[in-house]
Parts: sequence; C-alpha cells; structure tokens
Amino acid sequence: LTMIYTVEFAPAAAQGALQSVDDRLAADDVSSDAWYPGIWDMTQWEGTTYGVPFVGNFLQLFYWNMDDYAAAGLDPETGALVWDDLRHVMSELSTFDDDGNIDHLGFVPGGWGEWMMGTYRNGHDWYGDATPDGIAIDHPLSQEALEFVVDLYARGGGWDSVGAALEGWGNQQLGNPMIAGVASSIRSGIFTVNVINNQNPDLPYKLGKYPHGPNGEHLDLIQACWNMVIPTNAQNPDAAWTLAKYLSHGEGHLKFMVEIQGRPAMIRDYNMAPHDAKAREVNPYWDDALEVLNGKQVSLPVSDKLGAAQNILREAFERVMLEVDSVGDALSWAQGEVEAIFA
Repeated sequence: LTMIYTVEFAPAAAQGALQSVDDRLAADDVSSDAWYPGIWDMTQWEGTTYGVPFVGNFLQLFYWNMDDYAAAGLDPETGALVWDDLRHVMSELSTFDDDGNIDHLGFVPGGWGEWMMGTYRNGHDWYGDATPDGIAIDHPLSQEALEFVVDLYARGGGWDSVGAALEGWGNQQLGNPMIAGVASSIRSGIFTVNVINNQNPDLPYKLGKYPHGPNGEHLDLIQACWNMVIPTNAQNPDAAWTLAKYLSHGEGHLKFMVEIQGRPAMIRDYNMAPHDAKAREVNPYWDDALEVLNGKQVSLPVSDKLGAAQNILREAFERVMLEVDSVGDALSWAQGEVEAIFA
C-alpha cells in the first residue's frame, strides 16, 4: 500500500502503475457518496477509481486577528468578506519601519496561489473539462483576480518587500506570521487551529471562508489529495486493500483525522455527531470549517498534464509581479501555453 499525492497520482495511473479499486469498492459495498465530492474526484483517472482519499488539501480557510480587524474598522466577528475588505486591511494594517521595510502585514499573500484562490472565489474555473476548448486562463474573471492580487501586494509594500519579509519570518506553517503577531490575517489549512492551540492559545482570532470577488458563484477549490493506492505489482493486494479501507474509510480514518487531530474527515458522517465530540473540544470553529466543506466544491483536474500547466501559471504570475509582462500579455501567453499542454 502506498500513499500518493495528486501530482504523482495521475502520472502513475496513466503509466499503469496502480490497480483499479472499483471492483473492491463494489464487493465491499463502499459507496463514493461517503466522501465529499470534490475529494472523491481526486481518486479518478479516465473514469476509473485508482485509490481512496486519506488526507486532502480541501480546506483553504481565512484566519484573522479580531483585535486588529476591529482597529481597522471591520467587524471582528465576520472579518474580511469580500476583496474590498481585504484591500482595506492591507492598506490600514500594514506598517513599515523608517527604511521602508515591512514591520507588519495586514494580510500575508501567497504568491501565485493567491491568484488561483482568487480566481475560483471569483466564480471561475481555469480548467473546465481539461480540454483545450475548456481552458480559460485569460477569462475576465481570472484577469480580475490577478489584478486584485497585484493590488494586494502593492498595498503591502510590493512584491520584493513582501517576499523579503516572509523570508525573514521563516516557516509559514509552524511559525506563521499571524501567530507571531507580525500579520493580521492569513490563508491556511485547518491544521493551523492546532498550531494556534499549541503556540498562542490566547490569540483573539476567528476563521472563515476566503474573501470572494464581485462575480460568480464563489467556488471552493479542492487543490489536491493524498490517496491510498495499491501498486500494480503489490505482493499482497488483499491485505493492502484492508488497510486502505481502515485508513480512508474505517475507524482508522475517524481516529486519525477527527479524534487525534481535530481536523475534518474525508468521510462526511465522521464530521457529525456523535463522532465529532473530541474534535469540538479542541476546535472552536468546527462548524465554520464544515460550512466551507459544504460549499460548492470544484477540483483541479486529475491529469498527468496538470503539473506542467501549473508551472506555466506560476511563471505568468511572476512575469506580472516582476513587471516583465502586463496582466493582459501574461494571461494571453499562459492561455496559449496551457491549451498546448492539454492538446
């Protein structure tokens, strides 16, 4: 049995390195409906199931310091709901020393990933059906999101200054700037609740959905998943499947995700009573996290071409931030390159 990440999963399935588990699921009467739809999509390759979800990158949450937001004139209970709120936070709460270096950021932007998150929270899916005709990198909603992120960086001192500050602050997960008091808000996963509990339990914070743009359906993006898979040459596939079910669907999944880590499970029922009691003891925002999970989920395509496409989008973003290309030119270039990749 192997645990494999999305970017490796599709190439492995395409090369015939993984066993289908469709017959095993049917024989054990295990329904795909047990999992959240967006995370289940990450187990599919050309209509065949090659694994079961274990841990997913399926909760991108917005965290904010309530005291800071109150000082900026925003409701500390709701935080930043829309992009204009986040622009306001970046302008009002970012501070600089006498040399122009960043002392404090209103929000910590996440590079090209901020553009991706903004695009989907503006109601647009870059990849569509993952065919050349479905690719829409240069869509107006995508352009709007990119311009929003460019503006965020400008309000925080610029691309170079923000990068220098983040490099100086170090690891963004284990010593993240909001917990350290040098930022007022961040975008992160649900695991950050545990980090706050351990490092700064008195931090006056809340969490919720990432602010949305002015258009569309405000999609909740499922970026990736760790799947339990059985290699084609497995010596004992039956035992591997028994363990996969235990870790991804059975009691092992409940214990690891909900009871031990206080994180939402991939299985819907495990996030509900009576299974959620221990998680609620350590996570005061359990219901807020579930609200995100129950939104309109959209998954990145499970494709052996995704990695190359994502690299193009990262490069397009950096071209804009380094002022090599205009937003329009970068999007036009990326559109052509990604269409060619999926051709």
